[in-house]
Amino acid sequence: MDLLRRYSFGPGEVNFQVVSDPAIFARGVVNYEDPNTNVETPLFMIHGNHDDPGGDSNLAAGSLLEVAGLANCFGRSEDLEDIVVKPILIRKGQSQIAIYGLGNIRDERLNRAFQEGVVSFC
Repeated sequence: MDLLRRYSFGPGEVNFQVVSDPAIFARGVVNYEDPNTNVETPLFMIHGNHDDPGGDSNLAAGSLLEVAGLANCFGRSEDLEDIVVKPILIRKGQSQIAIYGLGNIRDERLNRAFQEGVVSFC
């Protein structure tokens, strides 16, 4: 966490804009747009197989980083019977990009979900 703070916080400006629905982030805002956080280099992440959200609170290491304002987590599937992959839409000047992220889902389960047609991209 110290390294993330050291290399992502600072007085510089972020030269792009996230134009997608901020509701895809747990905090409802991208960390560099939070007036209480001075982020110079934003970090976007999805959870992998070693930090899969679980337990009663569905927390993962990325969740803690997001609450601390150090990262922006996305790609988490709330319902494994209806998986919706939502992109982060980023704009810089005239350039636009969509980044699709899907957090870890066991291979067997994800394969079955694709076969059953319960995975959609919006």
